[in-house]
Amino acid sequence: MAAHNAEVPPDLLIAIAGAESGYHPWALNIKGHQVFCRSRQEAENVLATTPTDDIDIGLMQVNWRFWGPRSGLASKRELLDPRKNLEFGAAILKDGLSRGGSLWHRISNYHSGGAHERARYNQMVYDAYLRYLHGKVGRGKVR
Repeated sequence: MAAHNAEVPPDLLIAIAGAESGYHPWALNIKGHQVFCRSRQEAENVLATTPTDDIDIGLMQVNWRFWGPRSGLASKRELLDPRKNLEFGAAILKDGLSRGGSLWHRISNYHSGGAHERARYNQMVYDAYLRYLHGKVGRGKVR
């Protein structure tokens, strides 16, 4: 539904969720440190006790520092709702795909960074896509 509403390819949105969080709805990345919480409540507790806004949240690893002010959401924990997270991630993806450059450059706009980091990210998205196609999707490690 999120992909349809944002008019982005569903398979691409799924692959990005795999690359970003390993399909883990309560995945967090706090200043580069990955945390895979066991429950939404645990993730909410981590968010409540983490003083930084430099945090990526949920399935699509939406960066609160950058996207929070643009999101219209009242709090970080709202992004722990998988549906909301996917919808917001799909909107971010749509924005990235609308920019110039090759298809892979536009895909890597979701993550950004330098050329080397974009290439690494695109490989992660492609690998997640292949796992998805072959029914080998799983979650990241749990905290």
